[in-house]
Amino acid sequence: MSEDLESLFYHEKSVIQISEQIRSSSAISYEDLIDAYEDLSDEYKNLFSQSVKMTRISDSSQRKLLKVQLKLEEQNNQINSKNEELNTLNGTKDKFFSIISHDLRNPISSIMFSSDLVISNFSNFSSEEVLAYINKISTAIKSLHELFENLHRWSKTQTGTIEFEPANFDLNLVVDRIFSLLKTHSENKSIKLSKILPEESIVFGDVNMIETIIRNLTSNAIKFTNFGGEIKIILIQTSKFNKIIIEDNGVGMDEESKNKLFKINEKVTTIGTGKEVGSGLGLILSKEFVDIHNGNIWVESELNQGSRFIFRLPKQ
Repeated sequence: MSEDLESLFYHEKSVIQISEQIRSSSAISYEDLIDAYEDLSDEYKNLFSQSVKMTRISDSSQRKLLKVQLKLEEQNNQINSKNEELNTLNGTKDKFFSIISHDLRNPISSIMFSSDLVISNFSNFSSEEVLAYINKISTAIKSLHELFENLHRWSKTQTGTIEFEPANFDLNLVVDRIFSLLKTHSENKSIKLSKILPEESIVFGDVNMIETIIRNLTSNAIKFTNFGGEIKIILIQTSKFNKIIIEDNGVGMDEESKNKLFKINEKVTTIGTGKEVGSGLGLILSKEFVDIHNGNIWVESELNQGSRFIFRLPKQ
């Protein structure tokens, strides 16, 4: 490379010297002038040839440099991707330990305390008091069962063993099952559950996953809806998509809380209107199930104005 540059500079200098010689010579003979011009022509040819060679070398160097840059960019993208995977794995680990240390302990402690209290004071309690404690135990057991169900399904998504079996099904039947499961929880807070669905509510997807999504979102809505409130499940159908909305008139949320939803490495510690607590796992699982359907999920909410959790699924 350095020899080529030296040759280029040499021929360029020769061209300049010969040109100056011709320009400054007033008494040069015709024959000498012809010779000088022939020398100048030869040097111009050499200069052109060397310039072409240097251009090729430059182009080759640029291509090599571009390949190196692309390789570095690819490696940088791989590093960023691995960092994201590590962050997700750390978030998954932290979420799991949080559930084990906190979200499982609370309902189990409630069941143990209430049952011990009833056993030790059974003869002194009225039937109404016994029934009240049994209701508390029942609520805690249902909460525990819901958490275990979500943990079971979540573990399958993490290990890649969950089955995805999409088919057409009637959403009306699914919503009726969910309302039946959540009836006690909603009635304890005098919350009305209603649905706005077409008579023909055929939806395409994995029925178990979609039922889990709607149940989790509805259960979440009950937690954050005031006593005497209302929750609606709405289906809007277009030519390409089914859009399902879980709408409540509850406490709503601010922008910061909305941005933390559906993220494994974020913790939202909002307490429900009936002092309910949750792990946030239901929302994370819902997003993973929506992603499996190649759909999307989001929330529309304002503080004290209620929330609308919306997920959209392709019809095929």
